This record gives sequence, structure tokens and C-alpha cells, in this order.
Amino acid sequence: MNEQAIRDMVSYAEASDYIGVAEAIYEWYGKNPFIDSYLKEHFTAGEKKIIEAVVEQFQATAPAGVLYNDHVREAYVSFIEIFDEYCLEKFEDSYEGWHPNDIKFAENYIETCGYDLPDFMANYFDYEWLARDLMLSDYTCCDNGYYFRTHF
Repeated sequence: MNEQAIRDMVSYAEASDYIGVAEAIYEWYGKNPFIDSYLKEHFTAGEKKIIEAVVEQFQATAPAGVLYNDHVREAYVSFIEIFDEYCLEKFEDSYEGWHPNDIKFAENYIETCGYDLPDFMANYFDYEWLARDLMLSDYTCCDNGYYFRTHF
């Protein structure tokens, strides 16, 4: 990978490109034993700062496997598009998974909160109302079904 390829990747335009860009930079960075002097010679201070930030973010999250599959990667892209935020820690804090609709999200919300409603009581619980309230106050969903907490 040459300087121009890195420079082009650093100046990415779309949030959907960010993950591929970051992975390519991270891989390139790790293979270069003289990276500090190389960055100083071939890149501006601003470009160097971006490259180092991307690498630092991936080094912090790669062992944990934050972006471990295409499903989560797609959710991360949606997170970037909704919140204009690239921090993987904030993504982890905010991401609530994929759900086919708001009602299923509300049902899952009740389950993950530890409320074990008996079947006869679940029939009386209005998940549609809960879903509406959750979406008005603390959560958002994108068109592809990924749900996020809005306060992170």
C-alpha cells in the first residue's frame, strides 16, 4: 500500500466506507516496522493524527472482537450515519441489536430487563404502547432494523 492509497482512504467520504478504510489502515500500519518515521516523512500532521487514531481505536477493540461479523459491521455503519459518531465504545454502549419491528424490540426489552411475565399476564401487557414510549424517549431505530439507545 502506498502513500496515495492511504491518503485516499484517510479522506473517506461515506460512513459505509469507514470500516473497510480503518481495517486496511490497521493492517498496513501493523506491517510497517518503521511506522513513526514513515508517517512523519510522508504524511501531514493531520493525516498522521487520523491514521494513529484509527489504529488506536482498532487496537483497543480488535481483541474484544467488537466488529465480529457483517451484521454488527452494518449496525456500526448505521450508528455512524445516525449519530455522526465513530467511537466504538459509544457504539457498544448504544447498540441494542436487530429487531424486525418496534413491538419485538419492546418484548425483548422486557426480557432483558429481567421481567419474567407469566404467559397469562403477558396477554394483558401492551407492548405496542411500551414500544411507542421507548422510541419517543430513549431509543431509535434505523430502516434496516438496528436499534440504538440515544443517550450514551
